[in-house]
Amino acid sequence: MRETKVPCQVYECHMHCDCGGELKSTGELCFTDPVKIKHICDQCGTFVMHTEAYPKYEYVKQENR
Repeated sequence: MRETKVPCQVYECHMHCDCGGELKSTGELCFTDPVKIKHICDQCGTFVMHTEAYPKYEYVKQENR
């Protein structure tokens, strides 16, 4: 077996509330199927449940140049 390295671009993804604030994970889980994570808006205090924790990172493979 061997390991290879592939160049990629990293994106930091944020979820935004309708008020313009940012939703951030509290770390609290709801054990449904799928599991959901509680997020609270840093401006208005609204909370929502998402299946992913925000902020999150996405990695996109770069094309060969």
